[in-house]
Amino acid sequence: DIFLKNSEGQDLLNTSAFNPTNFKVYYLINGQKIEVNNPMMGYPRGFLVSNENPKFVRIFMNDLETELIPTTYIEWNTTDTDTIQTFYTRTENKVVYNKVWLNGSLVLGEGVVSTTPTGVGITLVK
Repeated sequence: DIFLKNSEGQDLLNTSAFNPTNFKVYYLINGQKIEVNNPMMGYPRGFLVSNENPKFVRIFMNDLETELIPTTYIEWNTTDTDTIQTFYTRTENKVVYNKVWLNGSLVLGEGVVSTTPTGVGITLVK
């Protein structure tokens, strides 16, 4: 889960700069940035917005087996994009993330745990 805050800790989700109707999620696939748009999925644009208190965005990250460390781009608006890279452990029955980098910095994994009101997540200060 991602919580969007300003430097004073105020929620930015659903403000003019961070309006979910403008959000776009992209996966890097074979070197190409592809926008997530799958009308057959429960969340066809690759994210879910919860307006419960606290408000958050859940991003369905790229987990393609063909990518060693799959990359997901979150375009919040025309001027602000964040990059998430994920290293997964795969078994026959499940896929679990082990490490998550946000804009090149490790934010989850290897002893780095970011807890949020909904469990494990990231607070982004914009």
